[in-house]
Amino acid sequence: MEDKEKPKSKAGTIIGIGFMAFVLFFLASMWIPGLTGYRSKQFCQNARSDANNIMAAIADYFSVAEHTDIARSDIEKLVAIDNPWTFIRKGDEIYISVTDAKKNCPVEYQHSLPEWDRWVYTKVMPYTDPADR
Repeated sequence: MEDKEKPKSKAGTIIGIGFMAFVLFFLASMWIPGLTGYRSKQFCQNARSDANNIMAAIADYFSVAEHTDIARSDIEKLVAIDNPWTFIRKGDEIYISVTDAKKNCPVEYQHSLPEWDRWVYTKVMPYTDPADR
């Protein structure tokens, strides 16, 4: 007896490829918006990182009992910051402001966070008078 080969159905293959394409496009449509949000966050990370480094330097500076007041030069000795920055003490808080000099942080992302205002990221840290320690 001779074995006759069945002709392969091309319809099943085309349907399978179409289904796979649908699944891939569906997954991509869910993944791409998340990717753009992640990229926006990364573009803004430099200013946020600089503010965190300044905050850590201030905390480190005041950890020495003899340090009762701080100047910009004291911070610059402890940490190198790429972006323009300022700090000011108001009462029991220190406001650290870092400007995104390259203006990489998307405006839409800035508007979604209260810490951002026109390319300036501001972080607030509590201040305790050294005399009260």
